[in-house]
Amino acid sequence: MLCKFDDLDDREPAHYQVNGLDLVAIRYDDDVSVLSGRWLHRGVLMSDGYVDGKNEHKHIQPMIKTCIENLNQLKDLLEVIPGEVYKRKSKFLSGATIGGHMRHILEFYTCLLDGVMQQSDAPATCVVNYGKRARDVEIETWPEKALATIDFICEELSSVRHWPETVCNEGQHDSATDTITRIRSSFDRELLYNLEHAIHHQAFIRVSLLEQDLEDLVDENFGVAPSTIRAKKTG
Repeated sequence: MLCKFDDLDDREPAHYQVNGLDLVAIRYDDDVSVLSGRWLHRGVLMSDGYVDGKNEHKHIQPMIKTCIENLNQLKDLLEVIPGEVYKRKSKFLSGATIGGHMRHILEFYTCLLDGVMQQSDAPATCVVNYGKRARDVEIETWPEKALATIDFICEELSSVRHWPETVCNEGQHDSATDTITRIRSSFDRELLYNLEHAIHHQAFIRVSLLEQDLEDLVDENFGVAPSTIRAKKTG
């Protein structure tokens, strides 16, 4: 047991350490959240911070949790996949690599987070442009770089205090013209989009693993939509 509920002061971050891992526990009314205790991007303890605001975005937390769980599936693969398998071109996927699909998934998340971080402390609206992703070759070449990127994404999703009320999805969605379109969205809708986008590309990753006779590196639900998993259980 990490701690007792009554030991936590409401809205006061508390630091704990388990096997050398820093954790922060936060009580908010009748709920308790336990998160990574160190902000990797800044190198500081989360317990040195404070809780601000009215927790108006509490409804987003389940989606954040689901996205992090899905990202952890990718981490599990990255921790065991051989480097040559990660970079091998698939004849069934037009020469694409597992690393390329991994980079594509992660850079959509970083584009969303970049849009949030470039606003003020409490942005009403943020602009997200997935077409401006970095296309970092190191992520698609080195599993270690992809692992570090996932840790960064999960850390940011767990620690940002102010989510935008509205997201403006901006981009050039027609390859034949330079026209920029803007679509009104929300942060939780963009999280859902990132989740579904990730699962879609995980299915391609699974094809490449199957081609290399390495499908056992992932479990049976890797790259499968939650609705399909539920349907299989009830069918």
